[in-house]
Amino acid sequence: SKRRKPQIALAQGGHFAEVPPLQFPVFVHRNRQHDEALRARVRSMAEETGAEAFLRQQKAIMTRPDMRPLLASIACPTLELVGDGDELTPPPLSEEIAAGIAGSRLVVIADCGHLSTMERPEAVNRALVEWMTR
Repeated sequence: SKRRKPQIALAQGGHFAEVPPLQFPVFVHRNRQHDEALRARVRSMAEETGAEAFLRQQKAIMTRPDMRPLLASIACPTLELVGDGDELTPPPLSEEIAAGIAGSRLVVIADCGHLSTMERPEAVNRALVEWMTR
């Protein structure tokens, strides 16, 4: 992806500290762009992960096979959960996944980006509890 290449180059060049500020605007909902506590937690998480793990993750993401043809073979209860403002995996992609898995349930979390458990933990927990007890 176009976004990943400069971030990978920064990490490879010893400038991994510059990566989290580039990721934050894409990771979180537009209403949380100025949430400094969340920004600090995301930066801390990135620091704990480190450049080497980040590079491995990016390589894995960029080279993973398209598994959508196999969705119909999933026979277990499935919950697809997405933030309504998720820019990395937008809701239409989650709708496609949910449509491909018979009996799955799709939950869209309001005012939420890609980091749903960090941005809206109560809503995510509520959706999980409802799904597990249905």
